[in-house]
Amino acid sequence: MIKTDGITLTEVGRGKVFKFSESLFIPNIYEYIAINIFDLKISVKSSTFVSFKIKFNLKNNIERQISKDEIYYSDNWKSDDTNLFPFLQIYTLGAGEVVNIKFLKSDCNLDYRIDNNHSDTWLPFSFIKNEIIDINDKKKYNLPSNCNFAPVTHGKFFVGKNSTFYANLDLSIDYDLTFDIEYNKTSTVDNKLCIPFGLMFPFKLVNFHNYSYSIVEDLEIKDTSLIQLLLPFDEKKINCFLEPLENDNYLSSPSLINYNFFNIENQFHYDNYCILNHLLYLNNNDSSIVNVNFGKFPIFSSIYDSFNKVYDNFYSPLAVSIFNNTPQTKKYIIEASMYDLSFKYESEVFVEGFKCETFNIAPQLIDDKVKSLSSNCEKNINVKVYYKDKLICNKTNLFLVYPNNIFIEKISNNRKDFEIDFRSFLAKWITPNCKEVDKIISDATKNMDMPGNVSNQNIIESQIKNIYDILSEMKYAIRSTSFAEGQYHTQRINYPKDTYSLKSGNCIDLSLLLASCFEALKLSTYIYLIPGHAFVGVKINDSYSVYIESTVLGKKEYYESCEIAREKYDKYFVDNQPRDNNSFVLDLSIARKSNIFPAN
Repeated sequence: MIKTDGITLTEVGRGKVFKFSESLFIPNIYEYIAINIFDLKISVKSSTFVSFKIKFNLKNNIERQISKDEIYYSDNWKSDDTNLFPFLQIYTLGAGEVVNIKFLKSDCNLDYRIDNNHSDTWLPFSFIKNEIIDINDKKKYNLPSNCNFAPVTHGKFFVGKNSTFYANLDLSIDYDLTFDIEYNKTSTVDNKLCIPFGLMFPFKLVNFHNYSYSIVEDLEIKDTSLIQLLLPFDEKKINCFLEPLENDNYLSSPSLINYNFFNIENQFHYDNYCILNHLLYLNNNDSSIVNVNFGKFPIFSSIYDSFNKVYDNFYSPLAVSIFNNTPQTKKYIIEASMYDLSFKYESEVFVEGFKCETFNIAPQLIDDKVKSLSSNCEKNINVKVYYKDKLICNKTNLFLVYPNNIFIEKISNNRKDFEIDFRSFLAKWITPNCKEVDKIISDATKNMDMPGNVSNQNIIESQIKNIYDILSEMKYAIRSTSFAEGQYHTQRINYPKDTYSLKSGNCIDLSLLLASCFEALKLSTYIYLIPGHAFVGVKINDSYSVYIESTVLGKKEYYESCEIAREKYDKYFVDNQPRDNNSFVLDLSIARKSNIFPAN
């Protein structure tokens, strides 16, 4: 099987990083192990929050003794170097996140891992091998005509995005696992308010000794609620394509067995691999059910507005889900604001009867308020929802806010199934229209004609050299270009006007100042990022580019600077593409086309 944990695709311009799902193979020895679940307690705390308590152990299910070595080493190709193996999968259709995990062995915390990168799970005795692909399979699986040889997986498997628990477990030892599922929106199935979740214990025999549930007083589980035993597929799979992970939010089965939720006894078992899927339909007397999901990321004010415009608020700091629990279409008013930081957001929204709609909201920041921030601070964000002038929801949450000279390189969610690479957003710091850049260009043009947007190679390079020479008074300041802050890797970056005023800067500050001047002259400008360093480049024509090392301003002549930068370019780049993922090319023209514009 192709490992995908190191394979990503990054969208040029916006920086969206696409990760890909992997296949999970259950060890063959699991065929001979039973799991005894002494207690499974499900507590429905709200329509978007469910708690679980599980007490269990593993037992040998055959006459001969099974050693631990058989569990962890006989199928070691199905594990990684940690020797952790799966024992539970949680399916929530991508809408829920497993949080607040506590895993105990004899009242002591136990090491575990949880992965969210699987969309297909292969049962014991499945295998994979390279095979010739015949014409019938090409038609059946819609494969390209030149796909003649590919890895093919045979066996039984489940299809669905999930969260998988891993641990190093012993036989005949009791374990206690508690966790919560937090849903990021109100869920509906067939236009009915519902909490969906599936549990898959990857063992041949699963014994439930005490299955129970509880629910808060203001909610009621409908008598139409179901428990489903989802059965596996049994067919081969040709592995020619990578499957994007973030959008892989589904759960499917070729066949299933439905049981009424209230007809399930507290003791039962099944002796075949299946997903114990729950569809808990809820009674709620409220005519409108509102859920507010606050984002998990801080507010990075430097890129906040651009980021939300580029992604059409998809990753906004808050999302409001409204379920209209009546047959008539309703109009709601949503208001939101960040205290002392944003304008007031207000919008009329309409939700059809027995439908749920989610609205992503990103209040616009006030420039003067953002510029006044000198350090990290916490700000309250408040959201209110009205129906017919009646306040039906009022929620407040505290957010960490970073000042507008702080840049973050990447973020990913807790599930690790999506990532954004923000390096293209450095284009915000390239400000060709500021008065300091105007002055630099004015000083550089005193003794020569610099019309801009010209094609003559000598004239263009003379422009570049004059800019470099005018900035010879700038000093290179040795300071860290980046630092770790909590879980984020951030950088403090000066805007060109501040770099010019200080007459000094580090490599990224000085490169952004030069790039601002070059963009003002309508030159094809690039920023090159390599480990711990940055330099600038200009494409003069299709066959000739210059690269400039900004840290030697005032110390070395222009052409020496170009030689230094050229050596770094040749080491880390080829044909204007990075040689590996540790380097990056910021093409300013692509950033502008992606709606990443200069800061005000």
